[in-house]
Amino acid sequence: MGTAPSIPPPDSADDQRKPSVAATAATLVVSYALLSAVLVGMGLALTHLLGPVARWDDHVNSWFASHRTSGWNAVSKDGTFIANTLGIVVVGVVVTAVALLMRWGRIAALLVCALAVEIVTFVTVNYAVRPAPPGGTTPGLHAVHLQLPVRTRRPPRSCSTEASR
Repeated sequence: MGTAPSIPPPDSADDQRKPSVAATAATLVVSYALLSAVLVGMGLALTHLLGPVARWDDHVNSWFASHRTSGWNAVSKDGTFIANTLGIVVVGVVVTAVALLMRWGRIAALLVCALAVEIVTFVTVNYAVRPAPPGGTTPGLHAVHLQLPVRTRRPPRSCSTEASR
């Protein structure tokens, strides 16, 4: 039997190399551009090219609206808070603060940069793919959509009209 392989000590030269601000910024911009392009393309394909998907989505909404219970409404409400922009920011701030307290600066920076790219990508895709409602701009639609079963006693208009057909 031999001894277990030892892990070599980290090379001090590698530890001292940090990516430049320009390289980090370029990585963030390219990541944003690629994510936005792929998600906008997928969103436009789903909303404009694949009509059956829209009808299926309305059917799923109708099914959930007709099968609501107070327990699942509570779960939906909690999930909506976490999935909402404010919830994501709150969780991100808490996790970043913990990372900073643990002296994990690179992880904290990674979280801040990742959340920034995610939020900007979400806004881009949301406004590129979803049509603005008549007379106004679109709020965080993912949060509004998830809250509909919790906040209303009857299904939204699109669900009730689809169910009556």
